[in-house]
Amino acid sequence: MNTLEEAPSLEMPSLRVPFRSRSGSWHRWLIVTTLALVAAAVVLGVLAQRSAGLGEARDAAAASASKRLPVLLSYEHGSLEADLDRAIAQTTGGFRDEYGKVIDDVVTPTATRKKVDTAAVVSGVGVVSADRDQVVVLAFLTQTTTTNGGAPTVAGSRVEVTMEKHGSTWLVSDLKPV
Repeated sequence: MNTLEEAPSLEMPSLRVPFRSRSGSWHRWLIVTTLALVAAAVVLGVLAQRSAGLGEARDAAAASASKRLPVLLSYEHGSLEADLDRAIAQTTGGFRDEYGKVIDDVVTPTATRKKVDTAAVVSGVGVVSADRDQVVVLAFLTQTTTTNGGAPTVAGSRVEVTMEKHGSTWLVSDLKPV
């Protein structure tokens, strides 16, 4: 036996103290925070896009109401059929049927018999409520009506108009005096 071989080792046992790295938890925190910020950005982006789309819908529907209402509510007894065909083309849905019935049952006979001419002018429009495919507006109108060639009468009115989107076009789907 060799004494060197039998001698106890002079090496010190390892005294490793466990070291907890803070960089690991810091990296996790950074990843979680980054993911949260990305998620928040996506949500805000979607909300902004919806809001922009809603603003566009409001503007387009209000502009369409301003253009369509005079066509819908104006006619001359001499060109009644063509005028009323153009009026019906401004409408959609169940309102188209209702308005067509009023035209057939009331407007056409009265306008023909009394030689009625009426011209509607929109003086203002404001949005009451809106979503992407349907917008309700309040419109202020002035209608000038002449009967049997007499003096014109001028009347102001307010109507609540529901505009409905069909493709890229906004049509009148309801009209109520207020």
